[in-house]
Amino acid sequence: MEKAKKVDIDRASRIQKTARIVGVSIRTVQRVLKGDQVNDEVLATYMDLLEKEQDAFESAKENHLLAAVEKLVPFNK
Repeated sequence: MEKAKKVDIDRASRIQKTARIVGVSIRTVQRVLKGDQVNDEVLATYMDLLEKEQDAFESAKENHLLAAVEKLVPFNK
């Protein structure tokens, strides 16, 4: 029995947002990402959304790390 494919919900959400922003179908965005179709606007929008998500994640991670360090090493405020 084969295992079911796992769905990356973050990627699926990003594809839906890209399709909504650019005004194309979800399948068109999937084709562009796969390389079967060329659409620079779709690719640029998708990559922009991905970059924003990664920046937000890194920022949250850094803030969490800073809070943990401040808890361990009290700074004079």
